[in-house]
This record gives sequence, structure tokens and C-alpha cells, in this order.
Amino acid sequence: MFFNNFKKEVRKIKKFLLFLVILIVATTSPSLVEREIIVTKRAATHDVFVYGQASWYGPGFFGKTRADGKKYLRKEVFAAHKSLPFGSRLLVKNLINQKTIEVRIKDRGPFVEGRILDLSFAAAKMLDMIKTGVIPVQYKILHVCPPRKLKAFGGHKRKKEEKKNKAR
Repeated sequence: MFFNNFKKEVRKIKKFLLFLVILIVATTSPSLVEREIIVTKRAATHDVFVYGQASWYGPGFFGKTRADGKKYLRKEVFAAHKSLPFGSRLLVKNLINQKTIEVRIKDRGPFVEGRILDLSFAAAKMLDMIKTGVIPVQYKILHVCPPRKLKAFGGHKRKKEEKKNKAR
């Protein structure tokens, strides 16, 4: 009986120690976003290619507001990236058919794990990936824009309304 209780206590201690190790590793290692920022900083200063999966925005996003505050136009060539500043330029290559295009970062995303870029409909059409939806790509950072502050969504509309109200 004593031996069984001792085994149970040892198991509890092992589980607790494992939990502590996981907690320490999780809090001291850089997060995925921090790692991505480090990679993009290195890529901006060297001829580094980033490899991964890219997808494209479906029809449900046409006409909706992007993260930069402008509307998503179906014919506009751009991409969404998690951390690169808006206006940064990338050279994106479809690794299946070797087609290459230059895009600007104008939105945030993708929000699906394992993907590195979301491409607009026009960009996806140029890379010939509309039917497949997700493709392996490589991109090279051509230019990184300095980060800039964006006005809050609808800020320009409020200012126009305030001017109209003052004029009355």
C-alpha cells in the first residue's frame, strides 16, 4: 500500500515538473510573431528567399475594407502579410509553374496556420493559382517601407461630418 501511494506521488511530481519545463520554455522562447519579424528583418538586408504556402482572397472579401483602411478592389494586385509594413514590395514566385509577380503589402493576414501570404484575386490570377487555391511560393523582399501610423477606421468620415456640422 505504501509503495502504491509512493508511485502516485512520483507521477504527480513528474507531471508538475513537466508542466514547469513547458512553462519556462514557452515564456522564454520568442513567439512566432517575433521570429517572423526577425526573419523579415534579415530578409530585408540580404537576398534571402522565404518559402511557404500562399492562398488568395475569396469572393467574400471583394469590396470589404482592408487593414490599411481602403476597399479591396478585385483588379488590384497586392498581398497580405502578418508583420511587414504596408507599402513594402515583394517578388513572389509560384514554385509550381515558375511565374513571378511583384506585389505590395496592403493588408494583414493570412490568419490560417502554415500560410505566409494572402494574395489578391488579380495577383492570384497572374500566378495562375485560382483553381488550386493554395500553392507553394517563395518571396524576396524588394523594399521595406518604414512603419506608419494609420488613421482609425472612419476617422476621415468623422472629420467631414464635423466640418458640415460647424458650417450649419
